[in-house]
Amino acid sequence: MKIVREERKGGIYAQWFEVLGYNPNKQRVRYLIYPNQANTFEEAEKYFNDNWGNKGHIGIELRNAAPFDKDIICC
Repeated sequence: MKIVREERKGGIYAQWFEVLGYNPNKQRVRYLIYPNQANTFEEAEKYFNDNWGNKGHIGIELRNAAPFDKDIICC
């Protein structure tokens, strides 16, 4: 899984991580990992692998979630 650490611009950021990937049915999905589940990129990657990775889900990219991202605002 590729870990994306972007240069942050000014503003308020979400405290969760998102993993872009594919479920076992080969559909593209986003997985959200909240602060009570992981606080660092390494913990987030381990959390994904422990909970979804061993069940056929494939993580492509791990990054910090932006708070007002249109794609995840309804989650």
